[in-house]
Amino acid sequence: EEIVGEIQDEYDVEQEEPVQVLPDGSLLIDARMHLDDASELLKTKLESEEFDTLGGFVFGLLGHQPSEGEVVTANGWQLRVHAVEGHRIRLVQAIPLPPEETEGAAQPTNDRANGE
Repeated sequence: EEIVGEIQDEYDVEQEEPVQVLPDGSLLIDARMHLDDASELLKTKLESEEFDTLGGFVFGLLGHQPSEGEVVTANGWQLRVHAVEGHRIRLVQAIPLPPEETEGAAQPTNDRANGE
C-alpha cells in the first residue's frame, strides 16, 4: 500500500511562509531568517558580528527591546518591526527606500506604525 501526499494530524503546526509579498510590494519576512539569506533576498549586504538572523540584526540596530512599529534603515531598506512575541522579533517588514534615501549607514529611525 502506498500513501501519496502529506498527512497532518492535530500535532502538526501550521508553518507560515518565510517571505510574503504584501500588496504594496513590501516583504514580510520571518525574523528567524539567516542574515545571509536575508541579504540575498533583499539584494544587499546586511552584516553583523553579533547576530545571525534578520531579527537579531534589527534588534542590534535598535539597541533595546523592540516594539511593534519601530523602524531601522539599512542599505536601501526600511526594516519595520511587524510582530513581536515575548522578547523576540517575529516578523520584519522590508520596504524599499527611494534612491535618494539610501545613502548612509544602517540606523534606527523614529517612525512607528502605531503612531506613538
